[in-house]
Amino acid sequence: MEGLHFQSKREAARNPTPLLLAAILYVSALHHTSEELAALTPEYFRATCSVIAELSIPPGLKRSDTVATDDTISSTAEQNAYQNVLGLILAGLTSEAFIDLTGIWISIGYRLILDHCPVYIDERASKWRQLLSGLQIVDLEHASLHLYCTVVPLKAPLLSLRRLQSFAEDPFNRLTEMMHTGLSHFTGRGLPTIWSFVSFDQPKSCSTYFFPFRDRDAQVIREWVKNLDDWLVSSHSEFRTAM
Repeated sequence: MEGLHFQSKREAARNPTPLLLAAILYVSALHHTSEELAALTPEYFRATCSVIAELSIPPGLKRSDTVATDDTISSTAEQNAYQNVLGLILAGLTSEAFIDLTGIWISIGYRLILDHCPVYIDERASKWRQLLSGLQIVDLEHASLHLYCTVVPLKAPLLSLRRLQSFAEDPFNRLTEMMHTGLSHFTGRGLPTIWSFVSFDQPKSCSTYFFPFRDRDAQVIREWVKNLDDWLVSSHSEFRTAM
């Protein structure tokens, strides 16, 4: 997806925050073929969770070995926030569905974006818009698997975070709108979720579930499927043209 492949190797390797570093190590160990390195996966995951938890600790209570000036703080706060959100996206991609706290991680990432993204529309704002798209992807995937409400809204509240293309012309925005519409109709209905079938976190027989399924539900599903099919066809053509 476009929103997750925008950062150059040079940027990603330049003084990563502890969260981004831990998330990268966790993902690397998770997908490594070496048994020795794969065995480190639980430790890297615990380290990732630990540094995510530290984001909620007030700055005055954190240990600091150096005294930073106001200028130093202001110049590094945005970059640190950017890398922390990227680390939360990586952690979320590997933890969506089976880690319930993924929704809270997404909330933290969204708050960091709102607090630290540039106010004005410039090159920096473009990078933050791409970062927001990546967070939306994780949010939609996690919400779809659990039939949760999404955390990230359909349209960003800040002008600098809104994509330059019109909402109707942007393939990603069209997909996001379709997913929000479908999820808002079925969330909170007590329906069996995709993840409940994958994890077997439900009674042996699905027939024990009873939930009202109305004609309107069938109509929404048909429209949802049709719109997704149309989106796949049109987006495939647009992506091929762009290439």
